[in-house]
Amino acid sequence: MNVNVVTKNGLSALSFKTDFNEVLDENFSAICDAIANKGIVLKELLNLFEEQGDEFLEIVWLAPGLGRSAKKNEQFLSEGLGISQQTAHYLLNTSFDTLSSLNAKKVQKMLDDYKANIGKLVI
Repeated sequence: MNVNVVTKNGLSALSFKTDFNEVLDENFSAICDAIANKGIVLKELLNLFEEQGDEFLEIVWLAPGLGRSAKKNEQFLSEGLGISQQTAHYLLNTSFDTLSSLNAKKVQKMLDDYKANIGKLVI
């Protein structure tokens, strides 16, 4: 099976049997970082819900209205909530409706599912 993918060298056909490993090798560090960052975000979101309930959403709601750059908003949230830049970035780039529909149980389920999927990757 061949699929067209965009790589750093442009558009190319990917044969899953032969080229997938090459694409994976080229991007392995970035993939590992993305996996680690998502885990950090989920853990920190769960902590926010457990420690502050929905109150932290008010701080998130205020951040975009402060007239600051995106980086300043991330810094504001990071410092104000005691979270990483990755989690602040996630919060700022997620719709408020999506965030307000979350709760500790949903985030815990997301984290459990994520850990289960990561467990499948470990040899």
